[in-house]
Amino acid sequence: MVVSFCSLEFYGFFSIHAGAVSKKDRALLLLADGGGGKSTTTFALMRKGFKFLADDRPFLKEDGAGVEILSVPERMSL
Repeated sequence: MVVSFCSLEFYGFFSIHAGAVSKKDRALLLLADGGGGKSTTTFALMRKGFKFLADDRPFLKEDGAGVEILSVPERMSL
């Protein structure tokens, strides 16, 4: 079975335009328009010890305790 981006919402996955980092089991979403500094801020936080989750399109999934941010490995362009 092939799952397209359109059908991911059916399975409870949602993509947003944001950067995402984490530290100590907490995540931070960096929301901004294109050119708003998400990638630069993500990179700066990684240099301060945050773990990279996504540069542009993290996936979100609701779980019993809140919202889970799923890592999307990709190459960053600065």
